[in-house]
Amino acid sequence: MEFGCSPAPTGKERLRDWNLVPIVIGLSGWFLEYGILFLGFAKVMKTVVKALLIVLITSSAAFAQRRGQEGMVRIHAAKMAYITDRLRLTSDQSANFVPVYNEYEREVRSTRQSFLGRYKNNHMQAPNDDSSMKFVDDNLDYQQAIIDLKRKYNDRFLKIISPTQLAELYKAEREFRQLLLKRLSGAPGGPRGPGGGFR
Repeated sequence: MEFGCSPAPTGKERLRDWNLVPIVIGLSGWFLEYGILFLGFAKVMKTVVKALLIVLITSSAAFAQRRGQEGMVRIHAAKMAYITDRLRLTSDQSANFVPVYNEYEREVRSTRQSFLGRYKNNHMQAPNDDSSMKFVDDNLDYQQAIIDLKRKYNDRFLKIISPTQLAELYKAEREFRQLLLKRLSGAPGGPRGPGGGFR
């Protein structure tokens, strides 16, 4: 009679002892079922991620546009305060002047945008004599349109403010534009400098 342990089964003997076929079939069925579900889930997640990115980009653009509009409103308010102060408008004058001035500004902006819109994408094209001459003519037409608007509104402004105040208006517009450019360019006192920006 021999005492001792029987030798440990080898890897091949263990595999023979186990019936792996049902396990392999079960696992493959599980992987197949859940793998397909996972692939379906991955497609759904891909669609969800795309939708979220679209929403994020759209809302970011809307936020940036809203911030840009808010900035324009603040600049306009600062400009009106500057002009009102420089012209020393009375409360009655201010109440009548501001709506007319806003109308004037809208027409000037529309005329400027119309001119600039024609040349928005022209920086990509090499200029030639014909296109350069067209630009010069269009620019002169634009400047004339602005002069015509000023003449048209001068009569309306003079029903509200004095000729001295009218002359001061155009000076105040130029000064405000220069101040704004300094602030926007980051000069001392600008948005990047101490105490900069319109509040």
